[in-house]
Amino acid sequence: MKIRLSFPNKTPFIELTEAISTSLESFLATALIDNIIAKIPIVNIDIVSFEDSENLISHECIVNDRGTVFEILCHPFLWEDLNQNNKPIIGEWFISFIADVIDKCFIIKDSKRTLEKLITEDKVLTRSMMFETCLGAIYNILGKNSNNDLLKKLTQGNRFPLLRKTPWDLSFPKQDIIATEPIELGDHENMPVFDMEKHTHKDIAITKLIRSDLWDSTRWEGVGYMGSPDEPPYMFLLFKDKKKGLSIFEHLLKQLTHVDVAKRFRVSVIRGIDRENPAHYRVVLSENIKKESNAKLFTMIARIQTMEPNNDLSWMQFEESYSKFKSFRLAPAYMLKGSQYPEVEFDSAISIKEIHIKQAWEVGINDIEKIAIYPEDNILVPEGIVNPPFQKILESK
Repeated sequence: MKIRLSFPNKTPFIELTEAISTSLESFLATALIDNIIAKIPIVNIDIVSFEDSENLISHECIVNDRGTVFEILCHPFLWEDLNQNNKPIIGEWFISFIADVIDKCFIIKDSKRTLEKLITEDKVLTRSMMFETCLGAIYNILGKNSNNDLLKKLTQGNRFPLLRKTPWDLSFPKQDIIATEPIELGDHENMPVFDMEKHTHKDIAITKLIRSDLWDSTRWEGVGYMGSPDEPPYMFLLFKDKKKGLSIFEHLLKQLTHVDVAKRFRVSVIRGIDRENPAHYRVVLSENIKKESNAKLFTMIARIQTMEPNNDLSWMQFEESYSKFKSFRLAPAYMLKGSQYPEVEFDSAISIKEIHIKQAWEVGINDIEKIAIYPEDNILVPEGIVNPPFQKILESK
């Protein structure tokens, strides 16, 4: 996971940024061996100067088109302003801020035991408490105006402001959408034991297409289909909130453009999940991992939706059309108040060349789609099939 910090280039914001960086680094230094897993690829931390004599420092977490953003409002105080009354405020805020970041951005296995170990045994919050001490040391050693003095020296001479209004490579394909060979999944039945202490954070990567922070900000309510005899069909994702649903597709378009040339986006449909209701199926949205990454371990983010139609007429029409054109278009949709049919945003559609259609009983322990097989499923198994692959999935859960 990448953490991006922005801040005013002056005291105390520089020192606050340094303290946040070291605190997060301390907390996450043993993340691999403590089973702390990032669930979003990018976190933005914006520090803003906010003159409020009654509120020294505060923060809030918002989700917008940038993804998860922690906005910190900090009073532009001086070191000599700190005293025995307001120093504890900073320390208490640091604890709440780090806890908020961990809670919203990470998944922790056995969270109670892990957090107790990190805080009480490893004392990972110690660096957070030393913020005002470091601030005083900088004043005493480098001088009160050291940052401004250094900045003045570094900015002497001619300045050449940027005149270009758009990125120079706007019309060129981005590196992460160039087609590369997909990684084949290994054998999960004979998976090697990984010694996490021998790996670094550079060895692990998180997939970027499904941004859980964006998806969690609204509700994906269902799937629908549209088609005509003369063009590839549409599969649309119905979102409760129009604006947030569109922001999800804006992020996908930035990653994929309107045609998923590299086949990064993975759409899977699992049929036969309920023998009593043969038309029921499950849709899985995830990502095909490509070999351009040097990572050895991946965190796969996916979204799953169970559909429970009374019949499979709409699906069969879509599947027939997809088989004819060898592609389909994925688009966002939403319901207007009082409307009987969803509104589809065709301008945000993404052309996808491949869909993975599987029967639930065929899904094996080495398939990505195994995440969509649940213990409570009453899976339809054809007569004569002995030891269907999905049973090994249930045994492993």
